Amino acid sequence: VALNRFQEAVQPLEYGLHKNTAVPHGLNALGYAYASLQQLQQAQDTFAKGLEYDPDNALIWNNLAVVWMVAGVLQQAVQGLEKALTLEPNHPTIVHNAMLLRDAAQNG
Repeated sequence: VALNRFQEAVQPLEYGLHKNTAVPHGLNALGYAYASLQQLQQAQDTFAKGLEYDPDNALIWNNLAVVWMVAGVLQQAVQGLEKALTLEPNHPTIVHNAMLLRDAAQNG
């Protein structure tokens, strides 16, 4: 995932998570790969599973909110980013995404 080779990342991540699903960072990586491949429902489901194991993971909340934003579900995106900001108020990626969402809401 770190090398932006998302298609190649999916199978090994799925395999590893099949062995042990209780790995929030692995679920976040898999969800990010799905989102990058525009597989939004799979990304949403994977991020939601990650939050079952780690409900205070700001990056998973952020990534789930971005998926909701791309899918046009802005109210859920707002709620997800608010949760992420509550957990990590100074995280630059989360702050940036909150600003993008605010701009999207204002413009339309």
